Amino acid sequence: MPYPSSGLTKAERDKAFRQRHAEKISAKKKEKYAANREAISAKRRAEYAADIEARRALQRVRALIDPETRRAKRRAWYQRNAEKMRAYSAAQKRKHAESTRAINQRRRALKAAAPGTLTADDIAAVSAAQGHRCAWCSLKRKLTVDHITPLFRGGHHTKSNIQMLCRSCNSKKGHADPIAFAQREGLLL
Repeated sequence: MPYPSSGLTKAERDKAFRQRHAEKISAKKKEKYAANREAISAKRRAEYAADIEARRALQRVRALIDPETRRAKRRAWYQRNAEKMRAYSAAQKRKHAESTRAINQRRRALKAAAPGTLTADDIAAVSAAQGHRCAWCSLKRKLTVDHITPLFRGGHHTKSNIQMLCRSCNSKKGHADPIAFAQREGLLL
């Protein structure tokens, strides 16, 4: 209901007041925050933590209702932060390279129904024992895991059946039997 003297509602008058005194209001808010920074931050963290499940539920509902809008927002965020995400992704790859390698090898072993288990620590130990060099060409390159007796030929997925080869040597060897490969390379008669 409008006020008789101005013809505006209370909400309209309040909005006009805030617009006229925006700088003064902003300065007071900053001053109040600076004086009570720790208490305000603690209160906000507590409110956020208490309400996190409700927020996540709301996000799931919104994603179900309008997935295209969510995808567009994520795409826009990624474009704004692309460099930051590339750096983060590269750091994560470096940090988890050994475990990623072990996971990929485990997936291949399960697919081939090969017995045994191999961990990232096992791979690191074999690589260290080889001096971080390729087992065939002895060059210090980026190494890959090679099953000495290939999984599809009945080889086990264990530490005793792996060696570290550079990519080119591993590609040359492929699924060959180790003796056949050595003969082909001229190392055995």
